[in-house]
Amino acid sequence: MVDSLLRFDNSSYIAGIYGFRQGPFANLGIPGNPSGSANFDRMAGAAMSNAVKYTSPLYQGLSIGALYSFGGQPGSLARNDGKSFGINYAVGPVSLGAAYTYQRYTALGNGMSGIRNYGAGAEYRFGDATANVLYTNTKNTANNATINVYQIGVRYQFSPALSAGGDYELMKGNTVLAGDKANQFSLGVRYVLSKRTFVYTEAVYQKVSRNNAPHAWIMAVSGPSGNDRQMLTRLGMVHRF
Repeated sequence: MVDSLLRFDNSSYIAGIYGFRQGPFANLGIPGNPSGSANFDRMAGAAMSNAVKYTSPLYQGLSIGALYSFGGQPGSLARNDGKSFGINYAVGPVSLGAAYTYQRYTALGNGMSGIRNYGAGAEYRFGDATANVLYTNTKNTANNATINVYQIGVRYQFSPALSAGGDYELMKGNTVLAGDKANQFSLGVRYVLSKRTFVYTEAVYQKVSRNNAPHAWIMAVSGPSGNDRQMLTRLGMVHRF
């Protein structure tokens, strides 16, 4: 998911880890997940142990990748195993990608059920602007809880030093998740001071529905809000040594 789709996740450029997905979806029930749904579509990365991975060379703009994670249970290769596939294609200003990942967990269906992700994205560059669209689908195959994410964003390079961008995400749970949904907006500005130093400011705002009386929860914030809204602002400097 990261290798093939992260390039289309505009929120990660604008707001870093705070732009990734979480929201009011604790009943998704990802095992070992602190909130049950943090990084539910794996776009911020998630380890798959005992894995082998292959990434093809780039051929006329096309590349593919595949990964298999061995489950480690004698007598049942399928239990707790994982698999992932990705494909990317780029020509001129256009880039396209798609990915699929399925990780089984001991806690789900005796190791035979898990969390399945798939998605597709596209990017188009025109002049100093870059536009991205991204779709991901996440399902717990044990309880059929499912979340669809629709995302669109744009970045603009005003000068060699100054850039800014915005991103919108709609996260929608199915009936197992009471139809809960979250709207999330990200804005960010970056100014480069030198080759190794830049300053930035960013803001992330999430508003959720109240079908199941959920609380808003932005990714990587220590806890949910007390109501259906949450906002994070950040001002910082990065210096690379």
